[in-house]
Amino acid sequence: KQWYQRRVRDDEFNSEKPLNFNSLDLRLKQSISIPSSADHYKDNIVDMKKRAEVDGVLGPAIVRMDPGRSMGYFVYSQDKLDIEGKSNFSTCCANTALTKGKWMYEVLLLSRGIMQLGWTTPSSFANVTNQEGVGDTVNSFAFDGKRIKKWNKGNIDYGEEWNVGDVIGCCIDLDVGEVSYYRNGVSLGVAFSNVKTGTNYAYFPAVSLSYEEH
Repeated sequence: KQWYQRRVRDDEFNSEKPLNFNSLDLRLKQSISIPSSADHYKDNIVDMKKRAEVDGVLGPAIVRMDPGRSMGYFVYSQDKLDIEGKSNFSTCCANTALTKGKWMYEVLLLSRGIMQLGWTTPSSFANVTNQEGVGDTVNSFAFDGKRIKKWNKGNIDYGEEWNVGDVIGCCIDLDVGEVSYYRNGVSLGVAFSNVKTGTNYAYFPAVSLSYEEH
């Protein structure tokens, strides 16, 4: 599985240890005071605060998967953009969370089995297990194209079956509280419209992979 990320324009959007942060202030302070050695980013405190306040970004500007925010076992590429599950059902978050705005990341599928791709808050991620992942907790949301379902505690039919080589776009609109998905550039529609927003909620890109899914 390979990752890409970018901010989404309005016109586009419309056509290791688990985290248990209790406040975004604490998250921001830790992001500023403990730089990620994996990213070697050089942002100063002013830039970090400005990005958090203006763009709603908590974390480094270079977004990658973070082995320190994972449950289970993965094989990672050196740049942390390509991962493969190596246990029953492994979950990993990116190194940056979002609090406002419209955002999208894309996943290139290198397998076509059971995977749940989406978004999670730190508190929801802290509750994942080797059997429950992204979308199985209250403030996490996911799409699985193998079973053709969307997940938010329970599951409902949604989307299309995916295949090796597909690019899945995972979108979150924190201005209105919606999550939607794209498959190879074609919208699958709004999956969730119950996403909680505000100063108490930050969402990480996150994925859960079955054994040897990639």
